[in-house]
Amino acid sequence: RFFGLMPFLQANNDSAEYRRLGFVLQLWPLIYVMGLLAAILGQLPSFFRRWALAGHTKNMDAPIAEFTVSSMLSFSTVCNYLFLGRTEFKLLANPFDTRRMATSNRAALMFTSSDFWAPVSVMEQARADGVQCELLEGIPHAMGVKASSAREVAEWLCGKLRTRK
Repeated sequence: RFFGLMPFLQANNDSAEYRRLGFVLQLWPLIYVMGLLAAILGQLPSFFRRWALAGHTKNMDAPIAEFTVSSMLSFSTVCNYLFLGRTEFKLLANPFDTRRMATSNRAALMFTSSDFWAPVSVMEQARADGVQCELLEGIPHAMGVKASSAREVAEWLCGKLRTRK
């Protein structure tokens, strides 16, 4: 059995934001600059870090937001995250052949309507190729930062595990 939870399978070139981010990540010296800026920000008082990260943490549960503010602003963490993204942009540039999943009839993919990394267009292609796909509304790609989202995804997965042979 294979379950894809908002799978990042290929580039989302339909999105101008995705294309811009991909371009910036190819300029590898900028990754080090962003890591350095994060490290500097990480040394500032917590109220300033909370303010600077408010846009990123606004939809997180309080303990996750606090962890992000207190622990994620380091040079190595930010550089690691951005170089991972750079690698994903390179490796996922070509369209993914979802027909490979359909042949086994053992794959199920979950998408959400607002996911930047796993857009609905990929779901539609996978569904056309015969892969079982479902669209859950209102779940962010970072589903683990909010207990209600994590619970909804876990319930979906448990339901799939109970019904698949």
